[in-house]
Amino acid sequence: MSEERTLPPDREKRIEAELRSLPSSAPAPDFQDRLRSMFAAGELTPTLPRDAEEDPAAEGFFGESSGRTGAFGDVTDRARVTDISDLAAERGATSGGDANRSSLGDSGAPNSGTSSQGDPIPLDFGTRRAKKPRPSWRFWLVPAVAAAAVLLLYFVRPTPPVVSGLDVAAQGNGTLRVGTRDFPIAEVEQYASLLEPGTKILVQGDMSAEIHMTVEDDFRLVAIAGAEFTVPYPAKKGRNSFLVDMGEVRVATLPGIDGEAIEIGAPGTRVDVMGTTLAVIADTSSTCVCLLEGTAMMKMKNGDMHHLEEGMRTIMHMDPETPDETAPIFGNERMKLEMLRTAVGPSK
Repeated sequence: MSEERTLPPDREKRIEAELRSLPSSAPAPDFQDRLRSMFAAGELTPTLPRDAEEDPAAEGFFGESSGRTGAFGDVTDRARVTDISDLAAERGATSGGDANRSSLGDSGAPNSGTSSQGDPIPLDFGTRRAKKPRPSWRFWLVPAVAAAAVLLLYFVRPTPPVVSGLDVAAQGNGTLRVGTRDFPIAEVEQYASLLEPGTKILVQGDMSAEIHMTVEDDFRLVAIAGAEFTVPYPAKKGRNSFLVDMGEVRVATLPGIDGEAIEIGAPGTRVDVMGTTLAVIADTSSTCVCLLEGTAMMKMKNGDMHHLEEGMRTIMHMDPETPDETAPIFGNERMKLEMLRTAVGPSK
């Protein structure tokens, strides 16, 4: 900090007398206009304070250091005035000068003052264009989340529910045709919701391909490769029904059937099943029913209902001239029916 300096009383009185003796005059109008325009244009810039101890050579208003105190306080800030004509020439050379003035008028920029001759002084600060604001990451957040949700719903769809009253399982190598569409037989979730009662099903593949359907608590059927049948209707008015058009379908009743009949349609015949394990095998020339156990009746060509015998197979030929046959079930077929019965448990 600089020490406070005081003037001798006689010198201070002499300076005050000289100041009072100075003639008063109004400020020149052109100076006021120039000063006002320079202030508006930002040409009056402050300088940093300069301390007398750091820079003793810096002089203040009275020829002394800028740290002088007295009637006028600490004189530490000053304004630097730049010649406006020099500024205009300098900026006009760097910012395009004439090109900007031609687009804005004769002067090229708003007139901010006049010279001593009354001519306008051009101030060319160049043309500044406002920058377009860049959208922040929040601008893209909502559409990005919406797009992600759409993709999630499309690619991660929930497994469709199985038709009410129908449980489905499948295994092996092959395809399952549901109506007119083919699916991998083991990918049950892809076609389970399409298995409406009465829908036509075709099992295609090797000997390992099988589909199992459990209808309510009434019965289970197993269809192997080559089988063409319809999805069963659940119990209604004491009767379940489905069709076997081609191939082999095995059926085992469950305890819930409780004396109700299952009606199985096949080419040229109909089989009524009550509490039993059997297989229906159909082709273009005949229909065979193999009864392992229980009670079943088969409609013959003459229209009569024939009681089937346990452990026997009954073959009804399509040719009217060919007599129907009854014979023991083949060993391989008996084994498959016994495995089905074991899997589902006792019928009662």
